[in-house]
Amino acid sequence: MEIDPTLPIERTAVYYAILARLATAPSLGIDPVLGSPAAYEGEVPDIIALAQGDDGQPDGSGRVAPYLALYDMWDNPLQVSRSWRFGGTGASYEGALADNAQETTITYQVTCVAGWMSDCLTLIDEVHPLLFRWSPTVDGLNCGRLQTVGQQFGPRRDMTLGALPPRFYAPLSYAVTVYR
Repeated sequence: MEIDPTLPIERTAVYYAILARLATAPSLGIDPVLGSPAAYEGEVPDIIALAQGDDGQPDGSGRVAPYLALYDMWDNPLQVSRSWRFGGTGASYEGALADNAQETTITYQVTCVAGWMSDCLTLIDEVHPLLFRWSPTVDGLNCGRLQTVGQQFGPRRDMTLGALPPRFYAPLSYAVTVYR
């Protein structure tokens, strides 16, 4: 099937390629309902795995096992056009829309979460090498290497009233340029 080059680049396939790679992080808990690694598509279910002790049983703390959620951040559609990058005078609305059919930069946020700060740090240490400078493989698209975006922060304790059991989280941001 031939892809119409005038249509915007489909983001979904890139998203799922990244999510599949993230699901290989060794310290992820196992979703108690699905029985698969706890790598979620943005929305975290109400029932999540609890932290386990060395014996593989819940450790009694009531804290959550490591999990992550992947979010597709909607980028500004008025991207700088190719004419600017190759010596032109600046961005144009028409140029940005035309480029969106041929290339786009997509930003993703991976939120790493765990009941214990040490488990959250371990998950961060697993996620970063999985994504940083990795190029997703998607039929019909050429994907650049994922790069970090903005300042990355270490784990913070979720202090919202409904955040029980206690948990630590760290949002990590990556961007990838995708070409047709």
